[in-house]
Amino acid sequence: IGPVRAAQRLAHRIGPLVALAAFRAWSTGAAGTHVPINEYGKHWNFFATLAAVMIFVDMAPVPPGTSTVFGGALLVAHQWCLSSRRMWSVLAGAKYLVEFRKAIGAAGNDNQNASPFAHETLGEWLLADARSETFVSQNKEGLFSVPGYVALYFLGVGIGVWMEKWLALDASRARKKVEGLVVELETRARRARDSALEAARTARDPEARARAAKKSREADALEAEAESAQKRQRHRHAKETYERDTLISRVTMAPGGRADPHDTQEGGWGWAWRWCAKLSCVSCAFWIAALVAHHRVQPASRRIANAAYGLWMVAFNIQIIAAYVAGALVFPGSLPAPKLFQGANRNLLGTFLFANVATGAVNFFWDGAMDAADATAYVVVAAYTALVCVFAIASGADEVAMDNRRIGRKAD
Repeated sequence: IGPVRAAQRLAHRIGPLVALAAFRAWSTGAAGTHVPINEYGKHWNFFATLAAVMIFVDMAPVPPGTSTVFGGALLVAHQWCLSSRRMWSVLAGAKYLVEFRKAIGAAGNDNQNASPFAHETLGEWLLADARSETFVSQNKEGLFSVPGYVALYFLGVGIGVWMEKWLALDASRARKKVEGLVVELETRARRARDSALEAARTARDPEARARAAKKSREADALEAEAESAQKRQRHRHAKETYERDTLISRVTMAPGGRADPHDTQEGGWGWAWRWCAKLSCVSCAFWIAALVAHHRVQPASRRIANAAYGLWMVAFNIQIIAAYVAGALVFPGSLPAPKLFQGANRNLLGTFLFANVATGAVNFFWDGAMDAADATAYVVVAAYTALVCVFAIASGADEVAMDNRRIGRKAD
């Protein structure tokens, strides 16, 4: 793909995000609503961060197999830039920093305190309240947190590839084991039938005929068991073929999964539990790393997307995935998800945007929101939550209905 075509494709992808970022910055400024500038900055916002991350990801086409290493290295480099005094001295010059800080101490000028070099590290400046009138200083949290979010993106991609790889490998092993057990059962049934036929041909006395009849009944039972195993195997294969849209369904529909709720002799859920245990171990490792980074390096901060925050997010999300998979294995016959969850899952961005617009409307039309009584605030929040839930259900209703009809046709 040529550079012009690549630029056009990138512009098409980030265009809506840039428009949303610009509109939110303009609307909050025009309406005079309160903006927590210590979150992303005065003009920067969540949509601008998403657009910036997409630009950097497009500029660095890292292979998915190496995304974890790249994301980890980028997160380490980002944290070093945030907390390294040596880097600050190299950028500004150690002598300059000494003289500059002496001048600040003598003058006590707040504008000078807003300078990055008035602080020991980049991280200290980003978390400080003082700001100058420059665009960078006004939006320092949003601008300088982008590398951390880019690192988090690549970590997510790499861990997702790892999860897919191990899921496919473990499911393949379970599938081969199940297929081998089914073939073995068919072989046993065929041998039992041959033995019963041979006994019937050679039977000459009542005792021999009784033994032949017993062998025939045993062969009938084995053939029925083999036929049942074949049907279960075909059912599993059909489920695996049609239910591969989500990770959880891929786990529960594979051999020994929801297609076979009983722990039959040709398979169980042991492989799925082992895969879930791997996820739990990886999550624990990231939790430990996040706690170490939080206490030994720098406290976790979403404002600057430092290492502790990135590791925390990875650990938390892997833990949630493992919990959902475990729940699907423990309750294989559970009821379908409520329509609210299905609708929100189908239209996440639309629901998020609606919630943002509703929040802005409340802030714009209700001047006394910060001074409202507790009872009034509870009523408003409850009404707001109900409105967002209704929107989520209504916006995803068509797709949920289509999915339910599709699942019904497959079951038929």
